[in-house]
Amino acid sequence: MALVALAILLATTVGFATQRGSICTVMAVKYMVTRGDPRRFLALLVCSIWSLATLIITYLLGAHSFDHHYTYSPGVLAALGGALFGAGSIANGACAFGSIARLGGGDLAFVATPVGFVIGAALISQIAPIPDGLPVNDVIPENVFPIAGIIVGAFIAFSAYHALRIVKNFKGAIRVITAKRWRPFFAVAVIGVLNTFLAVVVVHWPYTSLLIDFASEGYSDQGVLKLILAIFLLGGAVAGAATAGRFSISIPGVGAFIKKIPAGMIMGAGAFLIPGGNDALVLSGLPLLQPYAFIAYAAMAVTMAGLIYFMMNPRRISA
Repeated sequence: MALVALAILLATTVGFATQRGSICTVMAVKYMVTRGDPRRFLALLVCSIWSLATLIITYLLGAHSFDHHYTYSPGVLAALGGALFGAGSIANGACAFGSIARLGGGDLAFVATPVGFVIGAALISQIAPIPDGLPVNDVIPENVFPIAGIIVGAFIAFSAYHALRIVKNFKGAIRVITAKRWRPFFAVAVIGVLNTFLAVVVVHWPYTSLLIDFASEGYSDQGVLKLILAIFLLGGAVAGAATAGRFSISIPGVGAFIKKIPAGMIMGAGAFLIPGGNDALVLSGLPLLQPYAFIAYAAMAVTMAGLIYFMMNPRRISA
C-alpha cells in the first residue's frame, strides 16, 4: 500500500510538472520551425538523460531498474509509427504530454483524443502484429554500468552547477518551484527523475501504453493501478493549471470534439507500431539508448516539422 501511495504521489507530481512546464513536442517543434528556437526540443532530450541518470543510479544502488523494459525492432514499422504519431499529434494540436496539459487546463475537447487513440490502436492491431519486444537486460552488457555511472555523475554535476548559477540561494529555489510557469529544463528534470521511480513500481506506466493495452488485449498488467495513475497524472495537471490561475473549463462544440477523434486514431495507430507514444519514447526508449526509439522519435519530429512548415507556406510547397 505504501508503494501505491508513493506511485500516486509521483504521478501527480509528473502531471503538475507537465502543466507548469508546458511540456509538448508539438510546441517544441513549432518553436524550432517558426522561431528557430530549439531549447524546448532539447529540453525533451534532456528529460531522457535525467531518466537514464536515475535508472543507472538506482541500478547501482541495488534496484531492479532495468527489469520489465523492452527493446523493439529498429525497422520500417518504427519509422512509420513515429511518422503517424507525429502527423496525428499535429492534427490533434498536442502530443501525449501536451494533451494531458491541455486537458488539465480545462480544454474538454481533448477528452476525445484518448477515445480516438484506442480506436486507432485497435484497428491497426487487426492488420499488424503486436511488436515483439526483447528484454533490455538481454542486450545491455553489465560492464557498461560503471562507465555510465561516471558519465551520469558528470552530467549531474554540470546540471547542479548550472542550477546554482540560476537559483543562487534557498529563496531562489522557492521562487523556481512556486513560479506559475516553470523553466522547461527544470520541468523535464522533475519528470525524468520521477519517471524512473515510477517505472520501478509500475511496469510501463505512461498512459499511452495503457491505452495500447486496452486496444490490443482488453487488459493490462497492473491495469487498475495504471488507470489510477493516469487519473492522478491528469489530476496533477489540473492542480498545476489551477494553482497558476490558468484553469478554465472550455466546452467544445460537437465539431471540435469530433475532429479530435481521427487525430487520436492516427496517434493510436502510430503508437501501436512503435510501440508507445512520445511519452514512452522520451521516458523509456530514448533513455535506454534503443535504436528503435531514436528512429521513431526522429520520424515523428521530422513529420511534425514538415507539416508545420507546409501549413506556414502552402503556396511555396505547391509551387
